[in-house]
Amino acid sequence: MVFSYTFSSIGTLGVTYSFSQGNIIESLLSILIFTPLVYVLYKMMSIQPSEGGLYDQVKFLFPKLSTLFVFFWVFSYFLYLTYTIYFITYYILPLSHLVLILLSSFLIAVIAIIAYLDFELYFLIPVAILQFLVLIPLPNLWIVKPLTFGVNYDTVLSNSLLPVCITLVPFLGNKIGRNLRLFFPTYVIASAFIIADSIFKPLMITYYLTSFTSFGLILAEFFAVKNIMIKRFNVKKSLIVIVFIVLALIGLINPALYYTYLIAVSLPALYVSLIIFFLSVLLYFSLSRKNDVIMIIFSLISIGLVSYGLYSSILLQYVIIQIPVLFAISISASFHTFRSIRKSKSR
Repeated sequence: MVFSYTFSSIGTLGVTYSFSQGNIIESLLSILIFTPLVYVLYKMMSIQPSEGGLYDQVKFLFPKLSTLFVFFWVFSYFLYLTYTIYFITYYILPLSHLVLILLSSFLIAVIAIIAYLDFELYFLIPVAILQFLVLIPLPNLWIVKPLTFGVNYDTVLSNSLLPVCITLVPFLGNKIGRNLRLFFPTYVIASAFIIADSIFKPLMITYYLTSFTSFGLILAEFFAVKNIMIKRFNVKKSLIVIVFIVLALIGLINPALYYTYLIAVSLPALYVSLIIFFLSVLLYFSLSRKNDVIMIIFSLISIGLVSYGLYSSILLQYVIIQIPVLFAISISASFHTFRSIRKSKSR
C-alpha cells in the first residue's frame, strides 16, 4: 500500500516522460535537488504519523500556521481533483469533442464512486503496477536517443518540482505503520527509473499511457482530501463527493478554459501551503532544542525549491486572477483563526 501510494503520488510514469525530454545530467541534478524535501517528509512521518497528514504536522510543529496551511492546501487539491480529468481527456488523449465529453463524464462518475466507497487505495495498486511495467524500457515503447550533457538550469529546477505530489504520502497516516521503511526505497526506485529512462526517447503511446499517472494522482489526492476534511473537520463524505461532481461537470462547458484557469490558481495555492509546511519545520527545529542541523538545512532547501515553484507559477497573463485569489484565501484563513481565538478566550 505504501509502495503503490508513493509510486502513484510521485506520478512516476508522467514524471519520467517529462524528464526524458532532457538529458541524464539534468535528471540527476533534479533528483538531487528534490531529495532533501523527501528526507524532511520521511523524518516528519517518523516523528508525527497522522491521518491529517501535513496539516497535523503543522499543528504539531507551529500551530499558529495550521489554519493558513489547510485553507491553501484544500483549495489547491480540490481544484486539482476536477481539472486533472480534463488534462487527461483534452490534453493527453486525442479525442473528438463528443468522445471527450463522454469519457470525462465517465471518469467523473468512476472517480466519485471509488471515492464514496473508499476504494482509492485498492485501485492505486494496479495503477502503480501498470506504471512500473511501462517504465521498464521495452523495445516497443522506448528508443535510445543521442546523449547530450548540456545543462539548462531552468529545466532542472522545473523538473525537480514534478514529483511534488509525494507530499501526499503523510496523509496515509496510521496506515503507514511499520511500512514507513518502504517510503524511501520507493522514492529511490522511482528516481532510478527517471534517471535511467532519461537516455531513452519514449514513443507517443507512452505519452498516452501517462493518463494512468494522472488518474492515479486523482485517486491519491481524493484519499488525502477526504482524510483531512472528514477526520479533522467533520465534513460529510457525501457532500465532498457531490461538490466534486458539480465542479467537475462545469468543466464540460469548456474543458480548455476550465483547465487553464483552475491550474493557474491551484498551483500557486499548493506552493504557498508547502512553503508554510516547510517553514513550520524550519521554525520548530531552529527554535527548539532538537539541534537537528540536517533538518534545518534540508527544510531551508525545500523552502527555496517550493518558493521557486510559487515564483514560476505566477504568470503575467493570469496574475490579475492569481493575486486576488491568494489574498482572499489568506484573509479567510486569518478571519477563521481570529474567530477561533475569540471563541477559546470566551470559554
